[in-house]
Order: sequence, then structure tokens, then C-alpha cells
Amino acid sequence: QASESSVINEGYRNPTELKMSQIVLPCHANHRGELSVGQLLKWMDSTACLSAERHAGCSCITASVDDIHFELTIGVGKVVNIIAKVNRAFSSSMEVGILVNCEDLYTDRQWKVCQAFATFVARRTEAGKVQLKQVIPRTQLEQMEYSLAAERRRMRLLHAEIITDLLSSSTAQPECQEYQDAVPAEQTRVESVELVLPPHTNHQVSTFGGQIMAWMENVATISARCVQTAWTILSPATPWRTLRCSRSRWVSSFSTSFQLRMLRTPPHRAAQKADGQMTSPGSSHRGAQFSSLRMASQMSELLNVCLRVS
Repeated sequence: QASESSVINEGYRNPTELKMSQIVLPCHANHRGELSVGQLLKWMDSTACLSAERHAGCSCITASVDDIHFELTIGVGKVVNIIAKVNRAFSSSMEVGILVNCEDLYTDRQWKVCQAFATFVARRTEAGKVQLKQVIPRTQLEQMEYSLAAERRRMRLLHAEIITDLLSSSTAQPECQEYQDAVPAEQTRVESVELVLPPHTNHQVSTFGGQIMAWMENVATISARCVQTAWTILSPATPWRTLRCSRSRWVSSFSTSFQLRMLRTPPHRAAQKADGQMTSPGSSHRGAQFSSLRMASQMSELLNVCLRVS
């Protein structure tokens, strides 16, 4: 207790701790006026990467992200505070803890949004494999996170082994029950091929890990909407399953699955224009024109990818 109080009195701050504050603008929001999960994942990955590189003293890449439980949504105009710090370093990998809070500047109210744990790996240098320096916990909270980090690492490795064994040993097909108005699983399959442009890369000139997660979230949302014509959001109690990132300098191709919950179909969704286009509150000719231009741009990018591959 004496050492703990002396640390506090000295104004101690973890040298690997970093804080990012972002105000949620309309360009960061989805159709519901809430912060896009993909954008939040980008900010979280950026903050965690900076914390890892501060400790490693070299470039680091995202290896995996553990389950993320989103407790609340964040509206436009709110401030997002993201705090990241290295909990423990192993040989060439380290665990970074990420805490996300939301702040209302008008009421001075703050609340927790989510907490996550990411694994980063130090990139090899010309001298060879990087040997990370150990993290020395100084507070009681740091000591607890230091001990839990080793247990979480053991669980990650065990989880990977269990999944591998299940996939290799499971041969029997599970029994499927027939439901009325059921949607075939194949109809919910969504694949995406993205052209990696300069805005999608990080300071290492490789695909930004947060961008990959944002693409995955977008594809998962589209897949969920194939089940029912309704607005779809990530459930606050939904675990974001462990993610392992792979990178490509040219084309990023991926498929993924998440658990999402369906919302009641808004009344305005039933109304359609004469040309069959869906309308939404506040939509305008300019907004529809922008969507068309964006779609044309994405189609052009995809065409360039096909030409390059062929």
C-alpha cells in the first residue's frame, strides 16, 4: 500500500499509455445517425498500434483482436475517448488493452462503450527478429492486467487448437430444422473484393488493420440484411469474435460472419419511388446522386482489379 500511494503521489503514468479523442461527425455515422462500428474499429486499432510501437520502438502489426462487447452506441456530436496501453510483452508479441469511453460535452456525462484486447507483433528489422523489452507493472491495476494477459494468451492459443481439431475431426452434418419463411444460407452469402488504395494503408505502406475490420463489419451488415428487410446493427451484447488480420498491398479479399440483431422495419422503408429506389428520411436528390457516384466509383475500382488480375 505504501508503494502504491508513493506511485500515485509521484504522478505516475504508464509510458505506453496513449489517448485519442475524436468528435463524431456526420461523415463518421451510419444511416441511424450513430457512430459506425467500422470507424470506431479504425480509431481503436490506430491508438493501440501507436501504444505498441511506443513500447517496441519499431513498426508493429495487428495480429489479432479478442471479443469486443459494444455496450452502447455513440451519436453524432459526442466525443469518443480511446485509451490504449501495453499490458504485457512476450518475445516478439505484446497485448494492448483498449478502453473506449463516450463523453457528452454539454452535460459532462461519460460512459463506457467497450473494452478490447489486441495482440501486436513487432516487425522484423534488418538485424533480425525483435526481442521486446519486458513491461514492469507499477500499480495494482497494472499488476492484475499483467497476470491476466498471460492467461488470455494461453486461452487464445488453446482456442485456436480447439477450432482446428473440430474442423479436422467433424464429418457429420448437423441436423437442420425446417422453419416457415426460412432464408437459405447461401442467399446471405456476401463476398467483397476491395482495391487497396493509399488512404487504406498505414505508415508501413500496407493495408491498415482497422480498415480491414471496417470492411468486414460492412460485409457482415449487408449479409444480415439479406435475412430480413430491416435495419441491422451490431447488438450491444454481441461478441466480436477473435479476428486475425492478413494483409495485401494490392487486393484485400475476405469473407466473415458476425452475430447481428435485426431492428423493426421503419415505416419509411415501405415507401419506394416510382423508379424502384428506396428512400429514407432526409434523403435528397443530391444525396442520391452522391450515392450513385460512389457506386460508380466502386465499380470502376473493381473493374480495375479484374483487369489487373486477368
